[in-house]
Order: sequence, then C-alpha cells, then structure tokens
Amino acid sequence: MAAINPTRCALPGERSPRPRRPWSRFSSRVVALLFAATALLPQLHAQTEFQISSVSPTFIGAGVNGATLTLSGNLPTAATQAAGPVQFCFYTGFGSTAAITPSLPSSTNPTVESIIVPASTIQSIPTTNFIATNNYQVPASVYIVPSGTTCTASPSTTLSNTVTVPIAEPVFSSVSGPTNVPQTNSATNVQAAPYTVVLSGSNFTASTVVTFGTFGSATPTIILPNVLSIPVPAAFSSSPVGTTAAISICGADNFCSVTGPAVTLTVTALVPSVGALTVTPTPVATTGTTVLSAQFKRDPANTTLPAAGVPSGLVTFTAAGNNVATAPLTLDTKPAGSSPP
Repeated sequence: MAAINPTRCALPGERSPRPRRPWSRFSSRVVALLFAATALLPQLHAQTEFQISSVSPTFIGAGVNGATLTLSGNLPTAATQAAGPVQFCFYTGFGSTAAITPSLPSSTNPTVESIIVPASTIQSIPTTNFIATNNYQVPASVYIVPSGTTCTASPSTTLSNTVTVPIAEPVFSSVSGPTNVPQTNSATNVQAAPYTVVLSGSNFTASTVVTFGTFGSATPTIILPNVLSIPVPAAFSSSPVGTTAAISICGADNFCSVTGPAVTLTVTALVPSVGALTVTPTPVATTGTTVLSAQFKRDPANTTLPAAGVPSGLVTFTAAGNNVATAPLTLDTKPAGSSPP
C-alpha cells in the first residue's frame, strides 16, 4: 500500500507556507561572482598598453648638450608601431615639446630601446630653478604618446606609465685631505704634495668640472659616483705664498651648485728640514783620487715635518778653507741601510 504524505492545510486566517526554492543558494553565489567580476573591471581598465620599467642613466647633468636614454620594459615593437605608431615624451616644461621617435628593440634585446633627448629640453631650464628645496634637481617626465602628440605636463595613462628622470646640478658636500698646498720648490721646480684634492657630493657626471678660482678649471676623475679627484693646478702651486683659490663644482654650461662648505686652497711656504750633514769617506788619503759623498739626514727630534717633495740646496766641499766643488742634494730612494749614492 502506497505511503501517504500528509500535508497540513492552512487554518482560516493563517498564510500558506512558502515552498522551498532549491536554486536560491545557487542564485546568491552567481550574484556574488558577478559582483566580484564587476569590481575587477576598473583594475583591468587601468592597465596600460606599454610599461616603462627603468631608464638609464637615472639622472641627467644640468646643462648638458642633449642625452641618450636607454629604456627597458614592455615597449613598442615593429609590429605595434605598424598597427599604431607611438613616440616618447621627455617633458621638463622648457625647450622642445615635440615627441621623440624611439629606436626599435633588436632581436637580441627585445625589451630595450633608446631615445635621444634634445639639448633645448635640458639647457632651457633656468639656473635659478635649481635650488636647495628641490635638492638642485628639476624633474623630467618620460612617457609614451600617440605619434605627433605635443608633450605636456598631463600625460595620458592609457598608453603607458610615467617615469621621472631628474635633471641635476652637481652637489658638493665635503673635501678630504689638507687644503694647504706647499709652494713649488723654486730650486728644483718640482710640485710638492698634495697633488690632488678629493671632493665628495652627489650628481657627478662626466661633464662635471672643478674650478680653482682664477686659475681655471679641470675635468676631475670620478672615483665613485659621489667622490671625485682633481689635480691641483701647477700654476697655483707655483704662486706666491699666501695665494688662495676657492673651489667650485659645476656641471655643463656653467650650472654651478652653491651648496656645501666654502673650500679655499692656500699656498704655504716650504718647511725647511733640520738635521745633520755627513761626508764619506773620512778621513781621506793624501794621495790618489777620493770620491766624497755628502748625505743629509733629518733630525728625529725635529717634530715639524716638511712637506713631501724633492729636496733642494747645494753642498759645498772645501779643503783648507778653499772651495773644492759644489753638488746639489738629490732624493735618496735607496732602501734604508744601503750605502749613500
């Protein structure tokens, strides 16, 4: 006999029970998934067609006559340029605002290409724009635009991201070593140490120059990105005692930072050595020929050391009060304990 499923009927005044809907839980999941997918739409829309990952060099010296930048990332290719040509902007707010045509990546470096920045975009920046509050840097914006677009301060975010490359003046912070320069020995015309000056700072480039007051400028040797060495001008070392020269560090086209301590080099007098002069051999034979050697040795008790350099002075040999010969002092480079020259 078949089972009978009893069904309760609603009493007068009661509402009939609502039937269960087995798909309601599934429906709520679908709605939740649709909502999650909709929330992702702004993120997907915000993605750009190209992506600039890095730019080298990371900064450009102020006043330079143009620059070549190497870019890497997801960049335009021959295929994308054929479909819709694009260019790069290097915008500083000064000089040229024309977009730049990039070099296409090679098969060996498919993610690297370069652009040539025009000189006017860099050199048109006034020197007064490089101040302490911006760390002596003016930012340049690098981004991608449709071909023929004029570069502005408001780049579009649909084609690429924007990378900032600073235009920077060299900044001087400190000097290492003595600032007193011994006068060149007039007897030997040999320059005494220090022969170079070591300066520390930042934003140094191959176009950085160091000026020694009225004695001209010279291109330094960059030891580290923030340390450079510069030779002391021979004309300065041979100047009269008391002559001074103020050091300044500049970029190309005379973009000079005024930051850092005031450094002045001063020409000082050579310090004479105190010591003893000995002659060998002694005594000498009264017959035949004898070669005399005179040697000067600094007194160890003399705590005032002279500046390094080649010695000067003449040694006079006499016999019975009569001058026999004279000879100049020379620097003895032989090891200690060896016979005199």
